[in-house]
Order: sequence, then structure tokens, then C-alpha cells
Amino acid sequence: DEFFVEPDEIADAVMFLCGEASRGIRGQTIVVDRGFSNRLYRPAEKKK
Repeated sequence: DEFFVEPDEIADAVMFLCGEASRGIRGQTIVVDRGFSNRLYRPAEKKK
């Protein structure tokens, strides 16, 4: 299913955070959900 994250996807994020490339990242929430949370957000429509 496209909505279920595989364990290796979580592991990839963890490995990135443990590596040198993430040295500037502090105090962030890293969401690994294949973009599902982005699909839940809908900006409010502007009133005319």
C-alpha cells in the first residue's frame, strides 16, 4: 500500500540523521510518511 512506510524508509531517515550531512539539523521533527501528512493539509480558501 502506498500509505504504509516500510521499516527501511525509517532506517534511511535515521541513518541520515546520524551522518555528517545532518550536522546542521537541530530541534526538528522529521516526518517519514510518504507525504501523507501533506495531503491532509488544505489551505483555507480566500473569501471574496
